[in-house]
Amino acid sequence: MASRTVSLERSAYERVRLAKREGESFTDTINRLLTESRPSFSRLAGVLSRPDAASVQEHLRRMRSLELPAERLRFATLRRAGHRRNP
Repeated sequence: MASRTVSLERSAYERVRLAKREGESFTDTINRLLTESRPSFSRLAGVLSRPDAASVQEHLRRMRSLELPAERLRFATLRRAGHRRNP
C-alpha cells in the first residue's frame, strides 16, 4: 500500500483525531468523513412532499439536459482559441 505524508494545521489534526473511532486508522477516519460529507438525496427521504419532490426532480432533469450542450460549447470555444483540455 502506497502512502503519502500530509501536513495539517493543528486544528485540522485535532478535528480528525476527535472524529477517529476506536480501532479506526486516520485513513479510515478521513475516508469515512469524506464519504459522509457527500450530499445524498436518500437522507432527504420523507422531508419533501411528493409534489415538491417531483418538482425538484423535474428541475434537476432540466438542469442536466442543459449542462452537456453548455460543456460542449465551452470546449469547442477553447479548441478554436487553441487551448487544450488536458495541458
